[in-house]
Amino acid sequence: MPEDDLGEGVSKLTVTVTEDDGKALATNERQDVFATLPKSRNTHHDRGKDITATFSRASNALNQGQLVKDDFFTLFESIMDPKMDSGFILPAEDAVLEDFDPMEHTLPEEVIWIMDQMLSFEMMWHEGAPLSQTLFTSLHLFNLLSTDYVPLERMIFRSSRQTTGECPLVDKVLRAYCLSLAKCLDNVIMEITSEHFYEEEDFISATFSRLFVNRIDDDDFIELLDEALEDLHRLDIPDAMSNAISIRLRTRKFLLEAMRPEALDLRSTKPEAFLATKQLLGGLNQSHDLGQEPRSPVFSERVQRYLASNTPPRPIKHTSWPDTVARLEQMSDDALAAFEIGKLHPDFDPATLMRFVWSFASRLPKPHTYTRALAQGLLFKSASILSSLPHLDLLLTDIRMLVLPASPLVSPSNWTTELPSSPRYQIARNIDEFLRRSLEEYLNLYRMPLQNRCRIRRTLVQSIPILDSLQALAEESDASLLSLCALSHTTRDPILLSPTSTPSDPFYPLASWVYHHKLSVIVSVLLLGFELEIYLPPEYASMYALLSFFATSQVEHYTHLISVLSRQLSPGNHAPPNPSDRAAIQSAVSYLSSLASKARLLAALASATADLYSLLAPLGLITVPEYPFSTRQLRYEVRMRPFLGIGTPTLPSCEELEAATTTTTTMTEGKALEAMLGQVCDRADEKIRLVKAEVARLRSVAPREGRFVGLEMSWEREWRGALRSAVGIGIGVAAVRSVVGDVDGKMSTLTGIEETKARVRGLARVEIPGVKERGERAWVIPRVVVEKKGKR
Repeated sequence: MPEDDLGEGVSKLTVTVTEDDGKALATNERQDVFATLPKSRNTHHDRGKDITATFSRASNALNQGQLVKDDFFTLFESIMDPKMDSGFILPAEDAVLEDFDPMEHTLPEEVIWIMDQMLSFEMMWHEGAPLSQTLFTSLHLFNLLSTDYVPLERMIFRSSRQTTGECPLVDKVLRAYCLSLAKCLDNVIMEITSEHFYEEEDFISATFSRLFVNRIDDDDFIELLDEALEDLHRLDIPDAMSNAISIRLRTRKFLLEAMRPEALDLRSTKPEAFLATKQLLGGLNQSHDLGQEPRSPVFSERVQRYLASNTPPRPIKHTSWPDTVARLEQMSDDALAAFEIGKLHPDFDPATLMRFVWSFASRLPKPHTYTRALAQGLLFKSASILSSLPHLDLLLTDIRMLVLPASPLVSPSNWTTELPSSPRYQIARNIDEFLRRSLEEYLNLYRMPLQNRCRIRRTLVQSIPILDSLQALAEESDASLLSLCALSHTTRDPILLSPTSTPSDPFYPLASWVYHHKLSVIVSVLLLGFELEIYLPPEYASMYALLSFFATSQVEHYTHLISVLSRQLSPGNHAPPNPSDRAAIQSAVSYLSSLASKARLLAALASATADLYSLLAPLGLITVPEYPFSTRQLRYEVRMRPFLGIGTPTLPSCEELEAATTTTTTMTEGKALEAMLGQVCDRADEKIRLVKAEVARLRSVAPREGRFVGLEMSWEREWRGALRSAVGIGIGVAAVRSVVGDVDGKMSTLTGIEETKARVRGLARVEIPGVKERGERAWVIPRVVVEKKGKR
């Protein structure tokens, strides 16, 4: 190439040298590549010259790994930038991976540190981080694991040394730990992926083609750990170090036993293994300080370049040791809590089971994906509860115990009748068809609470229209059952749906059962909306008023069911039920009474909360933002969208909801506003008294009557939370009364009202607690803080 063209091109190439960490050097440290080249001799007869040697000398002026950038050429300026270019290889970093020799880390304190770091990364993986940013950054695992299926004997550390037998602490002890850890990962992935979960939202199951241990039996790994424990005792190392490593090997053994795939039933040994793991956490934590980080790195992000992934390398996820121990303890506690379902055996009352599921899902901190998958397995594996109660039987039992106690419609004799023309045979087929069509959505009522909290609300919202259509299907089935019962009156074996059911006032048991679950789902959706902070503070009044409306609908429904079933205890012209049937009916009435009491408590508490927020807005204590791009009707439709499609109950209109939660401030008579505020305070106080009365009633409910046998703590926590919220509302209402009393007599004109708002804002302020600051996550009780008189 012409030398003058080269000189002109290189003279424009003033480069910035970047250090390995990507930081640019100072301006005075810039190097001019052209300064290292000989000066151009611009002669007309020289047409070209070989500059290979000259250019090589110029290139040597730059250190390897330094980045050359042209200030005027920005398209590819990130190429070879360590921060931006995932394909750029720094020699020092690659040397960590290429020169790694596992036999160099043979000190006991280094082995302890490596084991603890792997456990920390394992807990981070359970929290939702990918293996590529946690355990698969381990150089030991990278050296040990194969990219294909190989026997366990061939999974050994590859070393540059000629012999490996001289390092039993590594090739025996640490190898057993690493391989058992890999098997634990495989078992966890198998358990989670066999249940309902959301990839990358709950958990990342990708193994990047580096985990091929699923064909090897768990007993082989347990045997490997036992051999490692024996080899450890023969080593000549300090007792403290030996005990620390022994605790880690035994912890891994118990975790492997706890996570091994097996039938989830009453014979499962998982609870004992998790309990043993929890008992070792104390020794694990106390011996952590014995570990010492190796001088050369044993974890590197460069391993990510060799994983089967199209994702560029990402930073390693780190966590502290106390958090690691806390997470492992939480996992053990949650797993033990999941197996508490065995205490409900053999009755498996559907209402008690539903309370157990929600109680488990509401644990704090939130259960990991693995323990939620365990709970799902206990409920859904082999299409039965704990492999003992089939799901269809659970569904039929729920219907029988709630709306059809001691009813001939669900008598076992119906399913033993073989004559197709018999009404009993047709009734059984009709109910079977309804059970078949409703089973999947019914099981979702148990499965949905075992997802993450955000996903729970989404799936519950999706189930509302399904349950509404199922209610319509149930009404058709009820109509068929009524006609079949009427047809049976012409036979020798008449069937009576209900002694109190008449053509003018028919009883629809299946529709009533679906309606009960639909209202429960709607209430859960609203409560989760407050917990997940979906609603804004200016919307709290209307949304709590809506919650009160649905809770009142529950009260009406349960009152109707109690009335229907109570009349069966004294049917008038019909024969009274036998003692066993009377006991079943009375049990259903008692349970419905407890449900009605809970619904009345919920309605009163929600209404009182709505009243408190409706007091704060007109006083200017809650700022209502401007909505220039929406209308009241549009905002109503947005919040009501999950419920707009349902047939029953009839929803309150936008005007009705607004009127129930708005205290007008446009009147010219300030005294009228003051009187209205006083009336709202009085109503709120009355509802608080109703809440306390219902709490007293719920406290006296026996576990068998309320169907929470074995879940007494959950029941007590529920009514105590309601009582705590009611007390908070009462304090807020009293504070509002105090503030209004201080500005008494200032509301004579509209101008006086505006002045009063400004003065109220100077006398008090409102604090909206966050989720972690609330007594109950679903009850956002505002704190009205009145300034002291000395600070006014």
